[in-house]
Amino acid sequence: MRSSFHNRLFLCSFVASSALANEDLMSLLDMPLASLAETKVMSSTRSTQSLADTPAAVYVITAKEINRSGARSVADALALAPGLHVAKFSNYDWGISARSSNQALTNSLLVMVDGRSVLNAMFSGVDWDLIPVSMDNIAQIEVVLGPVGTIWGGNAVNGVINIITLDAENAPKGKVSASLGNYGYKEVKLHHGGQVGDSSHISGYAEYLEHKPWASTEDKVKSQQHYNVVTGRFGARLDYQFLNHTLNLQAGGIRSEEDYLWANYHPHLFFPQRPAHEYYEQTMIAQEWFAGGSHIYERANNDRIESDIWLTYSDNDGLIEMPLLCALIWIAATCLRTCGARSSCSVAMFV
Repeated sequence: MRSSFHNRLFLCSFVASSALANEDLMSLLDMPLASLAETKVMSSTRSTQSLADTPAAVYVITAKEINRSGARSVADALALAPGLHVAKFSNYDWGISARSSNQALTNSLLVMVDGRSVLNAMFSGVDWDLIPVSMDNIAQIEVVLGPVGTIWGGNAVNGVINIITLDAENAPKGKVSASLGNYGYKEVKLHHGGQVGDSSHISGYAEYLEHKPWASTEDKVKSQQHYNVVTGRFGARLDYQFLNHTLNLQAGGIRSEEDYLWANYHPHLFFPQRPAHEYYEQTMIAQEWFAGGSHIYERANNDRIESDIWLTYSDNDGLIEMPLLCALIWIAATCLRTCGARSSCSVAMFV
């Protein structure tokens, strides 16, 4: 009797899910092609225009697609985009490439969050597990395939990935969620926001994530399954709009503690009395903090002047060890364009 009840319940759930899926599919098929192409993108030309008018191979991953896919990271969501080669080495190590051979770290693909590059100059690549953005705050991910270096500058050799986050007005408000899974997966998220005055909105989030490095029961990783990966991220955003002026201020960061198995190699020629390899465990800490914002002035004829400035601080104690006074600092100021002018300045510090 109980088995029959469960079978009927499963059948009803399956029929309901199928009906909803068919309804979504029919509504999509009934939508005119012009409406499908009206999705606004900006990554191909650095100016907002409809997808149909974009002179490039562009694919847009929407927030709805991300939610339905169950993706838990940006790299996981990028598997939805055609033309990208997404390889997963562990629960936190990814390799993503476009129109080239794939490798864990590559500097031929420009990755940005709201126009701010997240390329880690210490590794000459993108650490996909250390992108300081919440999955719940993503409005869409724009993927441009092909060289666009004349528009975006360095690293945009094989393509551009631009993660667009939600405005403070549309960000999640009063949201608290917790998730549990196998292989020690634990996640807690806090999101809130609101209106400040007549012309401003503010939003913020804090997230905690813990999991094992391997989602596997193979013998070769059993000896390392007691390792942990602990990640915390936070962010805040303030949007202010007055007449033709729009001001956006953001700040946030991410910190990750990852357990690793390291080894020292001793050549027998120089160390005949020592073993060839000595293994030891160590926790590697990597973090990135950023602050900055952008200002947009809307002019006539759909023209605008946009300027932004970002300050980024990154450190990784597994790469180099030096005091803060010996840190490498560089400042780059580029681009002042007319007819949709844009100026930018970025400051980065690495330890």
